[in-house]
Order: sequence, then C-alpha cells, then structure tokens
Amino acid sequence: LKNYGSSTMTNVQAQLSAESDNVEIVSGNLSYGTITPGQTVDGGSFTLFIDPAAIELEELGMKLQIEDGSGNIWVGMVPMEIYGAWLVVDNVSVINDDNGNGTLDPGETGDIRVTLLNNGSRGISDINGSLYFEGASLDIVDGMGSWGSIDPGESTLASNYFTITAENTIINGSILTIDLDLNNSDGYNRTEPLHIQV
Repeated sequence: LKNYGSSTMTNVQAQLSAESDNVEIVSGNLSYGTITPGQTVDGGSFTLFIDPAAIELEELGMKLQIEDGSGNIWVGMVPMEIYGAWLVVDNVSVINDDNGNGTLDPGETGDIRVTLLNNGSRGISDINGSLYFEGASLDIVDGMGSWGSIDPGESTLASNYFTITAENTIINGSILTIDLDLNNSDGYNRTEPLHIQV
C-alpha cells in the first residue's frame, strides 16, 4: 500500500473479499503497521484458491477494504484476470430424424450432434455433458455426451450423439432452449444453453 495523503497512517489493516463463488479467500487479512506520507509498505501476500469452474476472464468481484487506527476506511476494487477454459456451444445439427430432412419436426425423434468451442486460453479434456429440459415439449431419450481434448480457439464434435423426441403439439418454427451441463474430473462445471429449432 502507498500513502498518497499528507498524514501518517497507523495500525493499517487490509481485508480482501470476493463476490464470486468461484474464489475462496484462504488468507485475506494483512497488517501494514504505520505508513508515512509518500511511503509504500508491503504487507505480504493474500492467499486465494480459484475454483476450476471459473471461466476465462470471469469477473470475481474482488474488493480490498483498508482501515487505519483512526477508523478511516477505504474500499477499492482489485482487478484480477482469470485464464482458463471457456466452453460454449458452437454448432447444433440434427441427423437420423424420421423423415431425413435434418430438422426435428413435431412428433419426430432425431440424433443431435453438438460441437463445443473453447473460447478460453487454456485447453480442456475429458468433458462430459448432460442435457436437461423442463417442460413437456421435448423428451430427452439419450441425454449423455462426451468430448475429448479441446485446445484454445478450437471446436470439437461430441464423440456420440444425443437423442431427442419432439412432441406433436410443438408449433413449427419454435426454438427451444435446453440446458447442457458440462463438467470434467478437473472440476470444470458450467451450464451452457443449447438451442433446437423444431
């Protein structure tokens, strides 16, 4: 910390906090003692644990509260950039549908091919995905999928297909949103939207 003021600060304490659930403050309190005008004091290091579920450039909401012995309080944001994987749905296509037109029509069952794109700066591997849909418009026959390794900036097609049945009552042209839960053994765990047009 640096004292930009004209008065000496005594018994200076600092506390680090975060709004995000993806960061754990292991050691978040430091003591800086006395800081004279113009002086810079190194109080040591905070210790953090970043959850593997944190994605590329995720905002963690880090704040530093500083208080001195006179009861003066200052609060400032602490910018921190996260470098990790960030998977998004890149493409969705329908195959093996009943009439073979590549569209999931009302009353049809079809296989869904899902391609994931890694928008992050780190690679990720051994990804599992599960489809979830709330409502009666779709029946998820086979909602489990998997992907191998996806390097930064690359897209990968799932190694198997999802299978979905559209109910007869769906209006043609409807776009339905399905939750795709993505996870791996390293702790990545995110839900991304997957859109299907019927």
